Amino acid sequence: MDRNSVTGIVLIGAIILIWLYFFSPKQPPKPAAGTPTPTEARTEPTLPDSQAAVGPAPVASGPQATVSAPDSTQAAARYGVFAPFASGTDRVVRVVTEDLTAEVHTHGAQLRPVTLNKHRDFRGQPLPVLPNNPETYLNLTFGYENRVIHTRDLYYTASTSESVSLQGEATQTVRLRAELAPGRYLEHIYTFRGTGYEVGYALKTVGLEGVLRGNFVDLEASVGVPWTEQNGQEQLNRTQVYYKSDEVEKLSVATDEVEEKKGILSADWVSLKSMFFQAALLPDTPFRDVSLRAEPLQPEGPTLPSLPLQRLSSTQRIQLASANADTVGMKLYLGPNDRSLLASYKVGLAEQLNLGWGPVGWINKGVIVPLFNLLEGITTNYGVIILLLAVFVKLVLSPLTYRSYVSNVKMQVVNNMAEVKALDEKYKDDPTKLQQAKLSFYNTVGVNPLAGCLPLLLQMPVFFAMFTFFPQSIELRQQAFWWANDLSTYDTLVNFGFKVPLLGAHLSGFALLMTVSQVVYTYVSQQGQTFSGPMASMKYMGYIFPIGFFFVLNSYSSGLSWYYLVINVLTIAQTYAIKATINQDKLHDKIVASREQRGKSGKPSGGGLAGWLEKQQKKQQEMIRERNDQRFNDMQKKARPRKR
Repeated sequence: MDRNSVTGIVLIGAIILIWLYFFSPKQPPKPAAGTPTPTEARTEPTLPDSQAAVGPAPVASGPQATVSAPDSTQAAARYGVFAPFASGTDRVVRVVTEDLTAEVHTHGAQLRPVTLNKHRDFRGQPLPVLPNNPETYLNLTFGYENRVIHTRDLYYTASTSESVSLQGEATQTVRLRAELAPGRYLEHIYTFRGTGYEVGYALKTVGLEGVLRGNFVDLEASVGVPWTEQNGQEQLNRTQVYYKSDEVEKLSVATDEVEEKKGILSADWVSLKSMFFQAALLPDTPFRDVSLRAEPLQPEGPTLPSLPLQRLSSTQRIQLASANADTVGMKLYLGPNDRSLLASYKVGLAEQLNLGWGPVGWINKGVIVPLFNLLEGITTNYGVIILLLAVFVKLVLSPLTYRSYVSNVKMQVVNNMAEVKALDEKYKDDPTKLQQAKLSFYNTVGVNPLAGCLPLLLQMPVFFAMFTFFPQSIELRQQAFWWANDLSTYDTLVNFGFKVPLLGAHLSGFALLMTVSQVVYTYVSQQGQTFSGPMASMKYMGYIFPIGFFFVLNSYSSGLSWYYLVINVLTIAQTYAIKATINQDKLHDKIVASREQRGKSGKPSGGGLAGWLEKQQKKQQEMIRERNDQRFNDMQKKARPRKR
């Protein structure tokens, strides 16, 4: 590994460190002592003074929770014609499909919890996409006279009290009605199918002319995102609110402060997205006047798995054609962030899965994702799929690897020539002149000093593509391989039971093996190399970088570390294979012959990249010389005595 190769590695390392600085997880700062948490600071929506004293209606819990009726005077003052629905018994209709288990409550017409039958959280419990916590709800608000009515405060009559199990194409509709009088009612309609992650929702108003002020309602959807992944900090970092207006956009979510975005005129859909799962609202007609909000519930970082990590919410306006008789509907997608499932809706939901920018995204979308899907049809062992993926990538990049290695060997041969040794001795005290003299010599023998670096740089988009692809691939979630229980997150070879600075509370076996393999590759690639003079310290850069990178990968996807481990082993084997095919003596004779041929043909030096570098260095030296001459002249003018 010559100086230029080391320079290339240093440049690559700098790019990686800069990329990691901006995109890797950051620990949230701790709030000052005495600062209330967002949960403590949360307030109810502002109500008119006549209602403020009444306070919010109590939240029912349990399958049949009875809430005592408020004072009739207070109920009438707050709810008007809806006062009869201000108290009652919360009854639950349980619906089980092949993919979902949902509970529909008569109190508030709430849909929660909704758990996914084929997924579990990191503790092995049923995974709630809509958990049963106070931060999770659907609420419609509308104006009525001088009041603001919240539908989640009301009690409804369900069309059925039976629990239902569905399979295949079977459907079940659950209606929850608040009937003010015959022919005058407000109704929530949930529709379930036997398979899939979609639930239909509709709001039906009949005979409410003069009751719903303005013929519109505001829908607030809120989810208290549960801690479902082993790496809670990484899950928190990948929790976002997405929406589609003209294009798919997101609310930037902070882990330690409330973030809001208001004034979105129109949205085709809104998604409250966690790391691997989401609750998305897809209306039949676009939402209007959308506002988004993200509120951290554990601002000091994930510490309590029983509490939600974030409260994500969106408020959007739904226009009614007529309050006298209208039905507005939407689909609720309550499921995994699976690319194929999201893409099947053909409304841009899959764009939430950020596969990288520019060439990184092109590689992921055009090569890695299709190849990964193809390999899934060959085997169900995702560790083997990653291995096959690494083999394919290495084969595709083999020409670049070969060119890089041959270029490095050429530089080794040239740097061992007597002429270069003489230059080292002649300019040992002047690194600038030494570099210029070497560039000139490289040009005369037809060797490009950066030829070994460029192939490495061209492979960087592939490196970043994998860094982006693996951590958010739900296909790897809870897929075991060797000692790793979940390839989507870090594996735990050793659990320390306490946090170690820079390392955390665990030691990742795959990250450790990847680091060892990278150190071995550095040793193999540096065999036969000599580092002297100012480059002597660069010998150790190849060892320092993988050790530093280990502290990053220790908390990343074990599937990613396994991929890099396979790549490193293949690269070491490839290096020995290429080395066996190259005869350095013949290469030396070829370089000498090329130099002589250039001399006989009278071909001027200065061509190629080496010549360009030489010219640029000369121009830089000339500029420095001119600048120094100008400074000297200016100093002489200032020192010259003035004439009296």
